[in-house]
Amino acid sequence: MTAQISYLQPGEIIVTSEPKLITTIVGSCITVCLYNADFTLAGMNHFLYPFFPKNGTNKNTYGDESTTSLINQIRKQANSKPIYAKLFGGASMSNSSHELFKTGQKNSKIAKEVLELYNIQIVNEDTGGILGRKIEFNTSNGIVKVSYLNVKANE
Repeated sequence: MTAQISYLQPGEIIVTSEPKLITTIVGSCITVCLYNADFTLAGMNHFLYPFFPKNGTNKNTYGDESTTSLINQIRKQANSKPIYAKLFGGASMSNSSHELFKTGQKNSKIAKEVLELYNIQIVNEDTGGILGRKIEFNTSNGIVKVSYLNVKANE
């Protein structure tokens, strides 16, 4: 049986008990892939910014809210089975050292903090650097394929 392919847009979350190949593209954004121990449940988010501001509209575009929501959706259905995480993205898409341009680092940090708060082990991480990534998450076995995009900061 072939897995259904789903493209995950920024600000979206997909949680599924069906085999899927979830794909997305991240630069400074982060995607968190979660799955339970027997691969019967998996999910993935894609967020743009680290912290939800009081006047924000789509909470799932912010790492603190999106990652918490993803975890809660998985935990509701995981039946006490361990949940594992894989983390991707967080590239530095600017050569500037100004704090304003460290979104990738901030996104990676908030994802790790939320996962730690919920005691979810990160079993694989590919974050930082200067290249964007195409992510393909196979929910039936937890395997994530990462392809680097041939676009560097300020090109």
